[in-house]
Amino acid sequence: MSFAQPWAREFQNRTLTYLQLAAFHFRLKLAKFPDSSALNQVHNLSPSEKEWVLWTARGKSSWEIGTILAVSRNTVDFHLKNVLRKLDAPSRTIAAFKSVGLGIVEIEKVLVPT
Repeated sequence: MSFAQPWAREFQNRTLTYLQLAAFHFRLKLAKFPDSSALNQVHNLSPSEKEWVLWTARGKSSWEIGTILAVSRNTVDFHLKNVLRKLDAPSRTIAAFKSVGLGIVEIEKVLVPT
């Protein structure tokens, strides 16, 4: 998804924020549509690979995941590269979106006290 306007003008910060939010929601909705190749790859993820991508989807860095699972950052990166390959994802963020959209992992809702 992309947005454009005449060359001589720039988007206002507020408008840009809304457009980025719209693009994000569009991507989330798009991820819910089943992709037959992606659905087949879901079954190829091992239980431990599902755990790696779960922590990634929760926003954890390789170092944080390594600390949680008591492994090195390099080990985390190695396994996440396998997850990226299996999900045909160019980045950890896209792999996390795909894993949530395909139901591989579920991120708990965090309630903030008001």
